[in-house]
Amino acid sequence: MKNKIVLISVMMLTSSVFAGLKPYGSLRVDASRDSAGHLSDINGNESGIGDSSTAVRTENDSTYNMNVRSTTFGVVGDSKGNKFDMDGRVEVDLNGEASQSNDVMAEPELTYGYIHLACKTTGMNFLLGQSDDIVSPLNPNTLNRNWNAGSGNTGYYRPQVATWREFGMFKGQLSAAHPYNGRESAGLDFAGRLSMNTKEMLPVGVEVGFGHVQAKDRRTVVTGRDNRQTFPIIMNAADLKLTGWNLTVQSEYYWGDGLSNYSGIGGFQSTSPKENGTVKTNRFENREITEKGYWADLTYKMKDVSLIGGYSKAKVVSGMETTEYHPAMLSSNRVKWAAVQWAAFKDFTVGFEYSILTSVFADSNANRINEAEAKSERYQLMFKYNI
Repeated sequence: MKNKIVLISVMMLTSSVFAGLKPYGSLRVDASRDSAGHLSDINGNESGIGDSSTAVRTENDSTYNMNVRSTTFGVVGDSKGNKFDMDGRVEVDLNGEASQSNDVMAEPELTYGYIHLACKTTGMNFLLGQSDDIVSPLNPNTLNRNWNAGSGNTGYYRPQVATWREFGMFKGQLSAAHPYNGRESAGLDFAGRLSMNTKEMLPVGVEVGFGHVQAKDRRTVVTGRDNRQTFPIIMNAADLKLTGWNLTVQSEYYWGDGLSNYSGIGGFQSTSPKENGTVKTNRFENREITEKGYWADLTYKMKDVSLIGGYSKAKVVSGMETTEYHPAMLSSNRVKWAAVQWAAFKDFTVGFEYSILTSVFADSNANRINEAEAKSERYQLMFKYNI
């Protein structure tokens, strides 16, 4: 914790001493009220599947929350050379590991830290350090980033070496990245993306891209046994962004196997199998799943007010159909949200959002055994001041 506080202090002090560095950031406060109902089956009857790990609270059990974890601090800098132009970025937010279990603990975490080199003679670009995945570059316009991370939105930031070059309105990208923290390394994650941006050529701006990820995940299949296996991670993703007439439309669609920390539903599910109708509570199995998902949102921006609406969904396609499991496995997530954001003053924004998360559980995905769903609601208020 102390080391991370020192990191932020050094960033701010350095930027004030060296003229080429510019600090930036935002102070953000979020307050929310969350509520959830009983699991109910497809006929609306209350279901008894699952246990404390999958069951939800009663309808009257609401949770109030307030935190500053989306606050960010950063420094950018650039320099010009004869053959290369160089720029860099360091940024932290307050979503560190301790923050996930305690909202009062706003622990810093490094989100960006990279050097970018642009070659003047060849047009090639090189990035060294931690930055966003080149695949799935868009993010939903929502205040509630957690729900969408497991419901249609993919991509994260990680240490990598990336290169790209633009050919007119086309752009080709390649990267070799370190696996996300918490996933046992079985080699680098390799990705490629081809995109097109019409820029100022049309009345409506059009950005479209397609990317592919090839990686490996090594993990224990059955707990308590030395039986680690290497599983392939394969993800394909397409993205689209349209801008014009005060409207912005964004969308991404993905499909793949064992997506692990590329989000979506998560690529693997841990569960206890049933044998001859008896649950083996002393044994947990990791099962790789094939999934697909998408999200789309629309933003209409007036002078000082933005109106936002969106929908996202992630669904297991295969990997749960061979036997029955307990507790019930997550079959799909879908989120609906509507929001309004008001630029009340210069550099100060107020936002309000209402969102609904629907999670579907089943003992067997293919046969829809004991299928049940749980709905959660969130009312969220945001105050943001850009430094």
